Amino acid sequence: IPIELPAGYRTDLNYSSRTGKGVAMECLPTKEGLLVGVLLIKPTDEETCLKVSDPKKLREYLDSDFPMFSKMVSDENVEKIAKSKFSGLPNFQYAGGALHLGSCAGLIGDAIHTVKPYFGMGVNSAFEDITVLEECIEKAKGDSRIFLPQYSKNRAADAKALVKISHSFDGGFLTFVLPLILDSVFNRLAPWLFMPNTIQMLQKDDWSFVRTSRRKRFDRTLQITILATLFGGSVRLAIMLVKFLLSKRFFLA
Repeated sequence: IPIELPAGYRTDLNYSSRTGKGVAMECLPTKEGLLVGVLLIKPTDEETCLKVSDPKKLREYLDSDFPMFSKMVSDENVEKIAKSKFSGLPNFQYAGGALHLGSCAGLIGDAIHTVKPYFGMGVNSAFEDITVLEECIEKAKGDSRIFLPQYSKNRAADAKALVKISHSFDGGFLTFVLPLILDSVFNRLAPWLFMPNTIQMLQKDDWSFVRTSRRKRFDRTLQITILATLFGGSVRLAIMLVKFLLSKRFFLA
């Protein structure tokens, strides 16, 4: 769904909204400023599926359930969206081991890592596959007996890390929202020690998926250690206070 942002809106953010029935609108930024919206509907929600298949009903549905986005979608695009076909989300999968077959062929894109279309990670990671493969070809001077095994070595671990990171975004509050909150708080308090959240880290061109994954594991371990220490200290302080009050025979009414 093309989302045309009005003047004054930030074009570098992901915009998102969810209805009470679980229908979600995820809007991803592009360099051109146009947002790419994805309407996520459960296959069992036949009522909503019927609504979005008719231009008039789709417009009414956007007005009632997604009013913040409805005015940003032109009537022409509503017509096109209603006529488009539904597509299912892929399962989280990655190819383990070799990403090539001898000196004959190599795999890229969804053939080695499938993720859901959140934050544009699917197509962008495929472009990265091509970049890595191109670098290997140049270093091997076009010898497929050299560059294909090297491509597997350079990219297999990143393919696995990409899928695992993306899968964590699909886990709800504990594995997605809470880590974003923790990263935001700790990065604001100590930017010299804690990196930004995972989504921002993925936008760093010089950071691989493996490096990002390892760094966030370090951040998460340190965050949990600090919070556990603070909680343990608070509990001990509360116990000491209770003992002090009892020793002085103070009673609460």
